[in-house]
Amino acid sequence: MTIYREVKNTQGLKSKYMRIALGGTNPSFVLTGFTASKSGSMDVDITAGTAYIKDSGNETYEVTSSATETLTLTGNDVTNYIFLHCNNGANWLTFSTTATVPDDAILIATVVTVAGDITSVVDSRTIINESRNKLLVDFKGYSFGTYWDNLANPPIRLYLNELQTDKIKLKSIKYNYYMELTEALTVSLTSYYNVGAGDVEIDSVSLAWAPPYSKSGTVTKTINASTSATSTIPYIKFVPADSATGLWILKITQIYLEYELID
Repeated sequence: MTIYREVKNTQGLKSKYMRIALGGTNPSFVLTGFTASKSGSMDVDITAGTAYIKDSGNETYEVTSSATETLTLTGNDVTNYIFLHCNNGANWLTFSTTATVPDDAILIATVVTVAGDITSVVDSRTIINESRNKLLVDFKGYSFGTYWDNLANPPIRLYLNELQTDKIKLKSIKYNYYMELTEALTVSLTSYYNVGAGDVEIDSVSLAWAPPYSKSGTVTKTINASTSATSTIPYIKFVPADSATGLWILKITQIYLEYELID
């Protein structure tokens, strides 16, 4: 067996070898900013920020923007993908109707356009910052109603700080949901956070018995609420409900919770 080091004594701490070392141990990610939002019928603003992105040679570069940039999309009635690059000349921000991420870039937003207008902007950044960005468990294929023998639908709780070691600030949450009806019901899904002072609603969505009998979406919310004692165990709670006994399907996926430990 032969063991060697990427940065050898004869190389010194040259930037290239440090970029290679970083690229081999870390994914591309956004540190701060680069948030996309609609600013016109086909215009998207990208805020200032800092990101660390690998190129085709697996070398990591810091990409920094000091001001908001604007992209004017040309792909109409399609899904547009906005990319942030580290090594493609002057075009640091590009968009495409193809989802394939270029080998020197990272996906930061997914934008849908209909009839010459932007109908949705979904944050697609991979975020790693001074806080924690935690991918929590996915809940897929949950069926409620008759599957629970006519009992009240149980809430789904995701707890943090179960060891009671730190105060925690819940900064933001993002999750996807899918609801489907197979009977004439009205159903809902409500999410809450609790940092020790009672449940606070994050979002609520409902679905009535009407075509297409299903609904899906992405919820992104800022929380910015903190626990006041290390003994507090904060949680996120999802509460499904239906108007009558019946069968319906719920899926909650890609639950990202951004939080930080505080003094």
